[in-house]
Amino acid sequence: MKKELFEFKKKSQDFIVEEILPWELNWNGDVLFVYFEKINANTMDVVEYLSIEFKVSQKSFGIWWLKDKDAITRQRICVYKSLLQKIWGESRFLDTLAKIVRIIKYDWHNKTLNLSEEIKNKFYIKLRGKKTFSQMEKDEIKKDVLDIMEKWVPNYFWAQRFGINYRNINMWKNILLSKHSLKNKFETKFKLQAYASFLFNKLVDFRLSKSGELLDWDIFKIWNNFWFWDLNSKSIKVFENKRNEHFFYFPDNISSFQNLEKHDKITLPVFGFNTLLCKPQSKAGIIEQQFIKEFNLNEKNLKMFQSLGIYGLRRNFWLQPEDYQVNWKWDEINISFVLGKGNYASVIIEKLWK
Repeated sequence: MKKELFEFKKKSQDFIVEEILPWELNWNGDVLFVYFEKINANTMDVVEYLSIEFKVSQKSFGIWWLKDKDAITRQRICVYKSLLQKIWGESRFLDTLAKIVRIIKYDWHNKTLNLSEEIKNKFYIKLRGKKTFSQMEKDEIKKDVLDIMEKWVPNYFWAQRFGINYRNINMWKNILLSKHSLKNKFETKFKLQAYASFLFNKLVDFRLSKSGELLDWDIFKIWNNFWFWDLNSKSIKVFENKRNEHFFYFPDNISSFQNLEKHDKITLPVFGFNTLLCKPQSKAGIIEQQFIKEFNLNEKNLKMFQSLGIYGLRRNFWLQPEDYQVNWKWDEINISFVLGKGNYASVIIEKLWK
């Protein structure tokens, strides 16, 4: 697709994001869930506003990750009943929130939002044609878009995580090398998480420079369990994980699980405290050890990650959209798709333009 043929984000409704919960709310519990819509606004601005209005910590409000700023986004914020009682009730909370966002609905549940939840996002993208297209052109463009949706793409963290001119990344030296936090602990944590995301992207680049091939001891995540690729037996094997103080590895007592070759589930580390790593002597493990050494992920720095609650995780190397649909309406092409936790629609949008 060519940029000269289409306009994107000409209007707010050209990019819409909706949060999809993996479970139903049922009006039972002591946690209030509010589903709201914001337009061209930052999620953390909403949290900060509530924190100032009610004179409470930002941690008092539960959200599930940040949503795109330059878009219409529909997501949830939750708060415990005990806090509502301290700030004079549910009505005051809803009225205050309604001053800056549009409340769609609210409900109750027995637990708060947790970043570990497998919540997904549904994206709606409208590309506005700059010309009148023939039916043949429409058919060809639709086929091109469907081809993109059916393929796996590298699962990068996107630029909005890194700040203007990579400002969040450039601050990591002041935090890690000088061993002191910023004045705001919440901001310190955010900068270090951004840095860990930056390292993940560099690791993706490095693996792609080597053709993105499957390596011995690559780690998979399937059905919420971790597995690894055994090159000798050409099978995936499961393990019982045991952690040590800073990183943890696969032990040797591993049972085999044959005929399960899910190459799409390969993971790479987002470094933090207590990160699951590949076997150090393996091909995949050697690469991870090189990054640990090159980027100064030593014991002192890992303890700072631990003190801030930044624990390592494994993130998928590749992503593929789910439940995608592509339709024309006049000379506008409408694309919708679903992405899993932590995946960025920007990766798909860039692929569309290229």
